Amino acid sequence: MADSQLISSGAIYEHYIPRPEDRITVLFIGSNPQGTDSFLLARFDPVRGRIPLVFFPPQTMLDSETISQIFHSSGADETRNALSGLLGVPIDRYVSMDTSAFIAAANIIGSVQFEMREDIVISHGSTSMTLTPGIQLLDGAAVANIINSADFDDELARGAMITGLAAEIVNQRIDVVDSVLVDAIFMGVINLINTDITFMDYESRKAPARFLHRLRPNPAYPVSPFGEISPDGLNFELSEDFIYEVSDIFGD
Repeated sequence: MADSQLISSGAIYEHYIPRPEDRITVLFIGSNPQGTDSFLLARFDPVRGRIPLVFFPPQTMLDSETISQIFHSSGADETRNALSGLLGVPIDRYVSMDTSAFIAAANIIGSVQFEMREDIVISHGSTSMTLTPGIQLLDGAAVANIINSADFDDELARGAMITGLAAEIVNQRIDVVDSVLVDAIFMGVINLINTDITFMDYESRKAPARFLHRLRPNPAYPVSPFGEISPDGLNFELSEDFIYEVSDIFGD
């Protein structure tokens, strides 16, 4: 990022001390025309200096219904509440978006470099192509095509790809907090999505985000869920050990 776009050092972060109230946990929900929903829980935690990310398969059971069923029957707010109840941790906000909104928002934030570990077939309209192993520069459409690819063994494999991509997006683009364009970027993204995140949520976390950016180069990292998939593949029960792990990582 050019020096002219950098915000100079100042009291806004030089004298910032992490506070528990600066933490925030957000549930990101993505839906696409193929009907494959994505649920990603993120914890912005300047106190511990990290941003853990967890993907929940759409067939994850929350009491008697899957997380995807609750989302389609009751909406994002109830989905957030149901997941919070299962995990025993507060989930402060939600973000819900379809594929077109995701692509537009990702393009505002900027492209990401991502190392593909193996071949993956993605579709674009009526055509398909194969991304080969190596470093790829991905724009919003390419990221969406990977997320929506049918070339995964199961939802846990798709989730591993999603959390890996999400971590790279956060780690590579967190420097935007030092840009004079950061407010415009936030407003551009927030107008594309369905969310209960407020401008005050954003404004009060600019200093913590700058602090975290300087504290650790790559604060975002994936946390892999584990549990038991039913024989028919329709239900996924989270392990009690995993729920305990999440309560420790995402709790106060």
